[in-house]
Amino acid sequence: MKSLSRRDFVKFGAAGVAAVAAAANSRILFGSPLAQTSSGVFTIAVIADTQHYVDGTTKQPLNKNFFLAQTKYLADKKQELNLAFVTHVGDMVEHGDGKPADFPTRFGTAQDIEWVNATEAIDILDAAGIPFGVAIGNHDYDNMCYVAPEHYPPLVSTASWWKKYFGSDSKYFKGKSWYGGASDKVGYISNGAGGHGTGEFFPSGTACNYGLSSYQIFSGGGKTFLHIALELEANDHAIAWAQEVIDAYPGYPTIVTTHSYISPPKNGDDNPPLDTSDKPSYNSADWLVGSPHGYNDPENIWIKLIAPNNQIFLVLCGHAFGGTESVETPSGKKAGVSKGENIRVDKNKAGNPVYQVLSDYQGNTTLGSAGGDGWYRFMQFDLAGKKIHFYTVNANESLKTGKAVLAGQKTVFSDGMSDFNQPKGFSDFSLDMPAQVLKASS
Repeated sequence: MKSLSRRDFVKFGAAGVAAVAAAANSRILFGSPLAQTSSGVFTIAVIADTQHYVDGTTKQPLNKNFFLAQTKYLADKKQELNLAFVTHVGDMVEHGDGKPADFPTRFGTAQDIEWVNATEAIDILDAAGIPFGVAIGNHDYDNMCYVAPEHYPPLVSTASWWKKYFGSDSKYFKGKSWYGGASDKVGYISNGAGGHGTGEFFPSGTACNYGLSSYQIFSGGGKTFLHIALELEANDHAIAWAQEVIDAYPGYPTIVTTHSYISPPKNGDDNPPLDTSDKPSYNSADWLVGSPHGYNDPENIWIKLIAPNNQIFLVLCGHAFGGTESVETPSGKKAGVSKGENIRVDKNKAGNPVYQVLSDYQGNTTLGSAGGDGWYRFMQFDLAGKKIHFYTVNANESLKTGKAVLAGQKTVFSDGMSDFNQPKGFSDFSLDMPAQVLKASS
């Protein structure tokens, strides 16, 4: 494929990029997942934006069961998939603070019910011994107020919620051989400033946003990989921490998961790979603008961290979905179908491709969930064939049928609904294995 700079992606727009992709169709190959016939074939799963599954304000256990189905399918199929790693792109919960005025006063349930709901699903991964990482999303912060969005930015997390359940000392990570550590010494001290949109909402001297990034080491196909779960719109201190981790593992093929990074495709734009919009092609920073401790939008994360480090070959994200359409269910009710998948391919400073992939299914409600419907992303690495195959699976239906149910195949589900109207080019595609992986030592 012709080398495309970031400027090229913006200049060409979707139509131009699609034309380049068509001219190099050997890069994008569509088809079903490979049979697991070789030790060089393994899978990484991507769980995205589970906040509606665990939402304490919605009917339960109806929604929670979609999340449970996802992790149960992974545990059940661990050997068959040769599952090496699972990453969660963030927004584990909907109301990170579990605001006491609503929980339990309004809804009659515990303040931390959403975190508890989430742990039921994550416990299944833990019990199966599957290595995993979790990136913090905007909904996961302590002051993500359910009724008062005017209270931020900046978003703030102390040790009470995120770190309790998914910090370095949590039951999921402490003592695990594959868990490298977290940015426990990276954060800031509140100055006590208050006011809507300007303050930290904690007294002066409170330690804030410490330990929100982490890293893991896992093996697949005889190679060892580094995974960095990078905090939302990471500031320069968090990026410096991530650079220290990379420097400590030189040459390891590296995946970065961060919550908000690229945007969904525009309506009617179904040609892979896509420029994300006619404005700056990466999601602009929305949540930490004005933060007293700084922030970086995705463009600067690319410039400061991704592009300079040749060993990074893949960036995963969620958060963004759009183009929601209303469809009629068999019962006559309206349900949502949205576009929450996208892909960009940019060359880093060494001239090698970096695949940047969006997976967010929270706009899909045709199967009865409050958002998500049990869809998630699998990435099958075939080192011998030198391909990475990306495909989207519905765990809820897969558990019923005993086999993977893929998006884009017009499958009819048990409730009479077909799968969501996601372009096949996003849900099922293959990319060349980049040099960062192929040249890495075993």
